[in-house]
Amino acid sequence: MSSKADVRRSLEQMSRPSGEFDAQRYFRGDHGLRFYNIGTENIRSFARSVYETNRSRWCIDDAMIFAEDLIVDPYLETKSVGIEVVARYRKAFTPKLLPRWKRWLARNYSANWATTDAICGALIGPLLVLYPELADSLRQWSTHRNIWVRRASIVGLIPLVRTGMALDVA
Repeated sequence: MSSKADVRRSLEQMSRPSGEFDAQRYFRGDHGLRFYNIGTENIRSFARSVYETNRSRWCIDDAMIFAEDLIVDPYLETKSVGIEVVARYRKAFTPKLLPRWKRWLARNYSANWATTDAICGALIGPLLVLYPELADSLRQWSTHRNIWVRRASIVGLIPLVRTGMALDVA
């Protein structure tokens, strides 16, 4: 499984009626976000299976191509699968990924708190742990015109702070 169509088909099969669980209740207003109403653990398990299926033939660049195809999808869970798959390549993260993730934020592919926080916690934060010198670039994000880039400027720092690494935030 390595295409957006495969992922969407699988997610549609896992979807559940909104009566049992309705993710929509966490997202107010008209945001254009859609839901399959699949729980987080199911999404992570599914992403793990996508990774396991492809790990012998994919590198971080392949995972990013896969995720960039998924991040533009209107379904929260589709975006999440892409993020979770890329996160499994964290040992291969390099500084060149940070501008790409910033573009996801700036182009509103993550125009909600859940996707933005997932990008921060699973991607940006682990990158900063590997390359703490990149944390200073997030300071510039704090004045960006896009609210999701601004949110990432602080939420992206949380994994770095958790490691106990001192940050000069003055």
